[in-house]
Amino acid sequence: IGPLTRTVEDNALFLQAIAGHDPLDALTSTRAVPDYPEHLKSDLKGLRLGVVREMTWPEGINPEVRAALAAAIETLKSLGARIEDVSLRRARYSVPLQMLTSDSDIASMMLTKYMRTRYADLDVGTRTRLATGALVPAAVYHRAMRARALVRREVLDLMRDYDALISPTNLNPPGPIDATMEKVESSEDMARKVLLRRISTYPFSMANTPALSVPCGYTQSGLPMAMQIAAKPFDESMVFRVGHAYERAANWHRRHPDLDSTLAAGL
Repeated sequence: IGPLTRTVEDNALFLQAIAGHDPLDALTSTRAVPDYPEHLKSDLKGLRLGVVREMTWPEGINPEVRAALAAAIETLKSLGARIEDVSLRRARYSVPLQMLTSDSDIASMMLTKYMRTRYADLDVGTRTRLATGALVPAAVYHRAMRARALVRREVLDLMRDYDALISPTNLNPPGPIDATMEKVESSEDMARKVLLRRISTYPFSMANTPALSVPCGYTQSGLPMAMQIAAKPFDESMVFRVGHAYERAANWHRRHPDLDSTLAAGL
């Protein structure tokens, strides 16, 4: 969860205003907040970026997303970055682990306040996940947390050698809302769809590292695609630097959606 803005610079300014220790939350960091806008540059000279193979080029990625990412990588190279193919073998495990642990955590916080008193006010997907999360046995939860530590260690170990990691934010463009509710043929189909939808974002969520999503193109039908940039813990300045340099070179952020044609197409 983080700020949603038109530009990377706006995002850096926004985070600058809200970041820092919260005296009402003992879990927040007491580190000094860097001057994020100060680190924004127009080039990436000297930076070493890793393109995560399992998140970027897996079987099942949309062809247009693949092409957009390939073009974005070439732009990063033209800005002076050194690009290398890297691997996070445990990335795919982060999806079921994150869903199990986060749903259980949220259910424990919301069970008394909302689940029992305002159940009907929650959308069906949310209340189904929370109801399921409330039933996760403690032994299963703790095993998932130990597995999460393995995913986090792999991510952090890889980040020691790279300034940032690159992947698509989503392997597929957004689809019609009705498509998300379509009945799938089997539990295997459901699992595959969930895996492909979240495989790029969940590993960094589980590793507690900052990540930024920036536009990297549009499909032929006008649907947006995005590139994700992740960096070491507390290195938001790096994701802003990479994102800002790419944004200025690509200019995708200047394009506004054509709402008339989108509505006419039923999307």
